[in-house]
Amino acid sequence: MLWWLFVSGMIGLTENPGALRKWLLTTPELATCVSTFEEAAFGVRGDDRRHHSDNKSFIQLFRRDSAALKTVFEEMGNPFLENSGDLYNIATKTIAAEGTAEILKTVEGLGRTQYEAFVKDRLEANAKAITDTISQDKFSLRTSCTESSASSKQAAKLEGLKNDCALFSILFIACQSREGDLSEFFSYENQPSPPSLSVHGQLRSCTKSDIIGCLTNLAEDSVPSMVTPAVEAKLFDVAALVHMLQPGLATIFEEYSSLVFLPFLRSQCSPGVRRVDVVWDVYIPNSLKNATREKRGHGERMAVTLGTRLPKRGWVSFLRESSNKKRLFELLATCMGSLSVDGVEFYSTHNSSVVSSSNADRSRFNDCNHEEADTRLLVHLVDAVQQGHRTTIIRTTDSDVLLLAVATVHQIPELNELWVSIGTGSTHKLIAAHSMSKALG
Repeated sequence: MLWWLFVSGMIGLTENPGALRKWLLTTPELATCVSTFEEAAFGVRGDDRRHHSDNKSFIQLFRRDSAALKTVFEEMGNPFLENSGDLYNIATKTIAAEGTAEILKTVEGLGRTQYEAFVKDRLEANAKAITDTISQDKFSLRTSCTESSASSKQAAKLEGLKNDCALFSILFIACQSREGDLSEFFSYENQPSPPSLSVHGQLRSCTKSDIIGCLTNLAEDSVPSMVTPAVEAKLFDVAALVHMLQPGLATIFEEYSSLVFLPFLRSQCSPGVRRVDVVWDVYIPNSLKNATREKRGHGERMAVTLGTRLPKRGWVSFLRESSNKKRLFELLATCMGSLSVDGVEFYSTHNSSVVSSSNADRSRFNDCNHEEADTRLLVHLVDAVQQGHRTTIIRTTDSDVLLLAVATVHQIPELNELWVSIGTGSTHKLIAAHSMSKALG
């Protein structure tokens, strides 16, 4: 079939305006000639002028397919209305790796170049035989940004032990032949990076949350408890909050917002609470914090919209990708515009600005350019105190927030109590930062 299209001139027809016009003019006449020939030669009459699709079964099938397409557009959104420049899967909204879109944009030009080189070398110049092998193009068309996992820690330890054993054998034999002192021999490190301080050449890291146990004993009021003390203002580190709030029965991001996130914030408006602040991280490219996030690994990038289905490979894996969290935070911050509770003011950061459920003046936040919610929470804490809220609580899972709260609370004399709710599940603690700061002097 392809050979016939090539011989008959169909291939490349649309690229030649003159040939296309001739084809449009001659095709009806050719159809008339064929119909006349069939009628004369085979007795086939052309009385039935109906199109092949002009029958009941075809119409029913067309209606069913049209209804199915409409249902898909309603569930997943119309892909032709998307303004995103990303290349993504329409069904899962998974964004391809950054280089994949660029490869697809240049693949046609590369194919033309290779075709011209093939014609020139094999048909015109006869520099190569037409039967010579054509090299295969190897494109990395990854649909995911997930990087290949490194070798396991166990394998790395085993490799290190083998290297140590070989090095020890060589040095020990040299020491014996030179009548060296074994005590002095073992007093030196045999590796460029001491194992007591590093792991495979990288400095050993620690668990930041271990400091909570060291500081908890300093505050008499800090005990594991699920009872929230009476406060006037609540501040939430939402980067930690979204890890705690699993999607549950929600299937799309709109349901996650309306069934999980917003109901949780409403449930925090207990009697006496007059203000709720929701603080998000800001993701700035090429920042020092971005380099730290890169070390934690990557997940699949997704186009996060209200109609996008929630990721199938796990909530934690989705939140591991910074671009996903940036889109999610912007979406949830926009959805907070519909949040309203009598007697409670809601403040939410939105990139570098702040939105509020009331008509209060927000110009005092304009100069806040903090990247992380850790320090931005303190800006909102000071503002809440200036607005008359003397007892506050911060909800987080980051020990950095606790340390900053303890170091800052004594600098806000108008603040009577500052509680930090940290951890989840069995490790959850309510820590009185004001008592801890007083104990530290």
